[in-house]
Amino acid sequence: MAAGAGGSSARRRAKAVADIDRSLTPGMGVCKDVVLMRTYRLARWFRMTAAAVAVVGAVAACSGDPVSAPPVDTSPGAHGGAEPQVKFQDPPQAFAPDHASVLQGNWFSSVRNQDIDEVMTVGDGRAYAYDTKLVGVTGLRLADGGTAWRTRVPDADTLVSAPRFGGGIVAGAFRTDIAGTGTAEDRAANVVVGFDAVSGKTLWTQDIGGAENDDSDMLLAQDDPVPEIIDMDAEHVLVTVASQGYSETPPMSVLLDTRTGKVLWTDNDLKAADLDGSAVDGARDDGDFAGLSVSDGHELWKRNLGLGHPLIADAGPGLTLAMGTEHDLLIDPATGKAVFDSGDTSLRGCDYDGRDTTVCFGTGSDVTGLAWAFDVHTHQVLWQLPDAAAHREAPGVTAAWHGVVYGVGHDPMTLDARTGKDLRATTGLDDSPFLVTAGYGLVYDDLSHSVTVYQAAGG
Repeated sequence: MAAGAGGSSARRRAKAVADIDRSLTPGMGVCKDVVLMRTYRLARWFRMTAAAVAVVGAVAACSGDPVSAPPVDTSPGAHGGAEPQVKFQDPPQAFAPDHASVLQGNWFSSVRNQDIDEVMTVGDGRAYAYDTKLVGVTGLRLADGGTAWRTRVPDADTLVSAPRFGGGIVAGAFRTDIAGTGTAEDRAANVVVGFDAVSGKTLWTQDIGGAENDDSDMLLAQDDPVPEIIDMDAEHVLVTVASQGYSETPPMSVLLDTRTGKVLWTDNDLKAADLDGSAVDGARDDGDFAGLSVSDGHELWKRNLGLGHPLIADAGPGLTLAMGTEHDLLIDPATGKAVFDSGDTSLRGCDYDGRDTTVCFGTGSDVTGLAWAFDVHTHQVLWQLPDAAAHREAPGVTAAWHGVVYGVGHDPMTLDARTGKDLRATTGLDDSPFLVTAGYGLVYDDLSHSVTVYQAAGG
């Protein structure tokens, strides 16, 4: 990229944010519902129902209890072959200009801002994505782009967003239609399925309830609730069942055991936003924000944030981002207390680096780009850009990983996550990666519907 091209990208990004801000005029509203953002990017604001829900139309049976089921593998040699052994620098500060692989599949299209989190989740050297044609989950190797496994979920017909990874297990959420037998009517079901991340074997399937069965033709309507994996770790899977449009039915949230798929608790009036250690937080149907205990689901706190109907996102351990019409807050999920108020500036997303730091980005009243870094343990602001005294601008932040911030200054560049100091003026790529993991940076191209994987330089 020629000098200055990255700056143009940053200006285009700032203009896009400004255009979206202007489109959110008072009175436009978000119905009575609180819109939740599981990923950290502005793209989630305008998720289109057509891009988020795929109806394939299969109708058949699914068990309501956790059961073992063999995978249905439609990829020749999907389970064969050793995983490529790759040495790499972690965290990456530069990337090899020749891509390691290009990932392509029948996954969802990210609506805006090249949001890879809407398409796939990454863990242990692989990417995991829903397959909208097969209706299941596919595991892809980052090193060479090959298919590690592809497993179909029998009789599933609806997918939302992306599966999640935690504790060596990939979890996916599906809406299914169960054909009645005898005098039993046909009915819809919402199921969560756990897959072994290495082999793709189906470990468990759980019917979590919350499906509406009012339509005799069993066709999915826009206001029908569908399940979505909100968050996941090695112990728990957090799922919300909610409509993709306006609905009179309150959203429902369910917490499952990652290893067994057992339902630990259900809350019939919560649209969950964040699974954070000992607490889950989210929005009640009346617009209030609430925190629940992970252990048994009892309400720890409830409060009105004074933000109207905020947009809510996980901002890293100990932090939830709530974006209102006048100002934005960072909330402690365990207590509900605000630990940061943006005032007359706007927070537009946050990236957690997987260790000790969350970097948030936004805009000022003059659409100037802003960036803040927070310690996830103390909630202390570590640094902020722009810095007028040092004549430094804020980069367009795209990702953070293991102490490094990735973004666009004059070119794609890196910063120290703890100090905010520039590390490298260029990463060797024309585009800044929107997702970074051990040894790799990923760039999503929504036009070609593909993800380009770049290996860390020096590997």
